Amino acid sequence: MARPAGSIRGADLPDWACMSAKRLRHQVTGCRLKGRRRQAARVIASVTEWATKQPDVLAVAVVGSYAYDHPRMASDVDMMLITTDRPRRIQGLDWIAAFDPRAKLIRTKDWGPWLTERRVRLRSGLQVELGVAEPEWVHRASARVLGDGCRVLHDPAGVLARALADLGQRAPGPTVTPDSA
Repeated sequence: MARPAGSIRGADLPDWACMSAKRLRHQVTGCRLKGRRRQAARVIASVTEWATKQPDVLAVAVVGSYAYDHPRMASDVDMMLITTDRPRRIQGLDWIAAFDPRAKLIRTKDWGPWLTERRVRLRSGLQVELGVAEPEWVHRASARVLGDGCRVLHDPAGVLARALADLGQRAPGPTVTPDSA
């Protein structure tokens, strides 16, 4: 039987056209997540580099899903900054400006006397939360946050290493890099 003029045979279709809708969604989501993980790794590296140049910053860590390497597409990047000058660090957005100068502050919230959350949305839609804490937070209220997963990125004084040792954990080194995401 002859094909009508203008009809397309299966071999002439691109690979994606022959996939089921469910498989295609899964593949597209996987590519998007890989891109999101790369962007998150670049943000983490940028914030860490910025923090190492700040004399008041005692430590930086990634917590949450990016710390234990199980982010989803909707996951935000959760970071902790331990500083001796919390009032200064909760005023500006210099910690994210080097990465995305057009990042928008979407929330500032105090979580007790030692911790303030600063949440921004990047142009890509990725949200980054920086918990700005005083050293006292590490000794009093950090068990839940650090115990749920923590990747120490900068800790020259050993502030977070000691806290993790007290929790019976070792301080894993940084493994989140733009190339590994």
